[in-house]
Amino acid sequence: MPSYLRGEVFHDKLFFYSNNPIPCDKLLLVLNKNHKGNEDVVIVPATTNKRDYPYMQGCNKNDKVYYVKQQTEFYRDKSIIQYEFVESVPIEEFERRKTSKQMSLLKNKVIGRELQAILDCLKSIKEDIPPEIFDLIF
Repeated sequence: MPSYLRGEVFHDKLFFYSNNPIPCDKLLLVLNKNHKGNEDVVIVPATTNKRDYPYMQGCNKNDKVYYVKQQTEFYRDKSIIQYEFVESVPIEEFERRKTSKQMSLLKNKVIGRELQAILDCLKSIKEDIPPEIFDLIF
């Protein structure tokens, strides 16, 4: 099985939120610290803020989001990284999505300060993340 790097971003054309049976088009950020072989892949989706929510730039702990107000290294402006939907995906399912062309790896990665800020924000809501997922990230 392949390994995935923290900060890699996949475009999933048929992503399902746990609370919505309708598929949608999402960017998924890989969060694993050191993904290996058969380990689940931990992802977090991002969405564009079309409704112009009043989030502050950066970590919004109470809302469980990281808000990118202006375009950065990777995300376009008004993007919301949705921590409440952090999940681990079994490697077999992750590979199936890639093989079926449902999901594809994007050329760029989230790196440096931007990635560190996203991870620091996630750490601040540790109590909301299942321990088995948190351990795969940190």
